[in-house]
Amino acid sequence: MYKRQIQEGRILPPSLTVSPSDPIEIPYNGIDGKLYVLLTVTAENTEWSAKATDAEGNALDWATATASTGEGYINLSFTRNTQKQPRSGILVVTPTAEGLNELRIPITQTAAPDHLTTLDGDLDLTTLGLDHGYSTLMPYAPDDTLQPTIQWELNLFSEGLSFNRNTGAIEGSGHRLHFMPVTERIEMNDDDMYILPDGEYEIVPAPLDSDGSGVYKAPWTIEQGSEGETVWSKYMGFWYLEYRDNEVVGAAPVVSGTVIVTKMEGFENSYVFEFDLLDDIGNRLTGTYSGSIGLNVNGRQLPD
Repeated sequence: MYKRQIQEGRILPPSLTVSPSDPIEIPYNGIDGKLYVLLTVTAENTEWSAKATDAEGNALDWATATASTGEGYINLSFTRNTQKQPRSGILVVTPTAEGLNELRIPITQTAAPDHLTTLDGDLDLTTLGLDHGYSTLMPYAPDDTLQPTIQWELNLFSEGLSFNRNTGAIEGSGHRLHFMPVTERIEMNDDDMYILPDGEYEIVPAPLDSDGSGVYKAPWTIEQGSEGETVWSKYMGFWYLEYRDNEVVGAAPVVSGTVIVTKMEGFENSYVFEFDLLDDIGNRLTGTYSGSIGLNVNGRQLPD
């Protein structure tokens, strides 16, 4: 008679590995547009945890490690670096089994390039409360000039902020979008009005001639934001601006993206603007404005 024997499986010793295990190097604005890194954890006969810390063991304020112990991975998420200095930390993976050492993987993120924006992340423009606008058509007498294109200077304001026509100053506290769509020549229509054409406008650098001087801007474009040399021309082109008591306290130049314009039927001087924009370190500014833009031409408001 044969006696049945059962051999127990060999118990593996505790072990813990993380892949990749090389130092983690992160660009200031993320990896391929993503603000996270996934690492695979292989654990044998041990539980484990993970955290992102500085050299003294304090939790980082710009990176977080989320451990998925059941599925065996770590999601290391982080924010864009808007500072002009690099920053660093350590991903610490700690096993519970005796005899195993914690794993420490260095984390570094590069410094942001030179920039003018004060934003530290994406901005949803619909949260700003933009509810009224002011616009000026340039040249001021488009019917009396040979200039091949014309430009609209648009300001969209939130409640509490306004344009003083007597002084040319922005007054109050709130938010402002300033941009200047360029179109082909527009003549006054039968209702004595000028209509901003529907369509998609692209944000582009200011055009320059071969000698570096300005030239006529192309239709269906909006000049990107740049910084002027005087206090009166500091915010040139397309900018998001935040004011407190008449002073700018936050700003972001728009350097690329699009604005889609749609005329609102049945409403004079009223439009829908759809924004999909980027500032100078890659923050997205998106949202929609629907309402009046209060047109002014040659010193008078239209309609009269």
